[in-house]
Amino acid sequence: MVPYYGHHTCKMFIRGKPIRFGYKIWTMSSANGYPYALKIYAGRDERKKLYFNNFFASYDLLEKLSGKMIRATGTMRNSRTRKIPIMPVDEVKKKYRGFFDHVCNGTVY
Repeated sequence: MVPYYGHHTCKMFIRGKPIRFGYKIWTMSSANGYPYALKIYAGRDERKKLYFNNFFASYDLLEKLSGKMIRATGTMRNSRTRKIPIMPVDEVKKKYRGFFDHVCNGTVY
């Protein structure tokens, strides 16, 4: 914790600590104490999640959002599933009521 008493959005307050106001800095250091990397804590990451209905969702849109590290989920119309390896509609209709098929690209972030 680096003491700071001015105004700034990254300033932290920790009750009961000797340095109550200031910047929290995370370091990656060697065993000798030499810092390799520093990161100023600026609050938790605001990861956005988007949900689409079948009017907006498409494979190309979800791929572009995935490339920008934005989580997205959506239902798709049958005409927009050209590249996606899912069950054909006829096979899904033969399954029990409430059955669904899903596809995930395996990227978790």
